[in-house]
Amino acid sequence: MIHVFVLTVLLNGELQSQDMQFRSIHICQKYAYAIKHGKERTMRYQGKGSSVTTYCVPKLIDPETTNLPIYDH
Repeated sequence: MIHVFVLTVLLNGELQSQDMQFRSIHICQKYAYAIKHGKERTMRYQGKGSSVTTYCVPKLIDPETTNLPIYDH
């Protein structure tokens, strides 16, 4: 069993994604920040009044039985 960090993405409070697992909280937080803020300030993905929330949740998994990839970078 190992601990991973699951990247959770919500749009206007609705769960959009919870299928990305990372070995490192730092890498997970890097992706969470990139999804929420993007490289450039744009409204393309975020309409007026939309809210994007991202966070990393620790989870204990068995790497031999999980069907999701575990990302290192």
